[in-house]
Amino acid sequence: MGIFDFFKKKKVVEEDIVSKPETPKNTKKESVKSENNSELRVKSELLEDVGDIGYHYKGKLFTGIMLELDKNEVLVAERSMVEGLLQDTSTVYFENGEIERIENYVNDKLEGPLKIYH
Repeated sequence: MGIFDFFKKKKVVEEDIVSKPETPKNTKKESVKSENNSELRVKSELLEDVGDIGYHYKGKLFTGIMLELDKNEVLVAERSMVEGLLQDTSTVYFENGEIERIENYVNDKLEGPLKIYH
């Protein structure tokens, strides 16, 4: 919100925004577009699991990155989703923020190489 927005009576709304991936893993907001505006990043608690159909966000099948956070709002996993299903790479993190494992999914099923870090 700029200093003059108050005088212009503009209401600035940051609906469902989270920090970008290069910022600290602790996040307070819910979703944001990536730097190139192509990828929506949304907290998992905002997605609705509709069974075999997949995950919905705001009434539509979700395409983007699902962010899984622990009770302290620290990033636990980032999961790529297409049309409501896990697709491509998912990254799971240790409590210290380092990568624990990288998983690959095809149509919501774990497939391909699994990289585990110590």
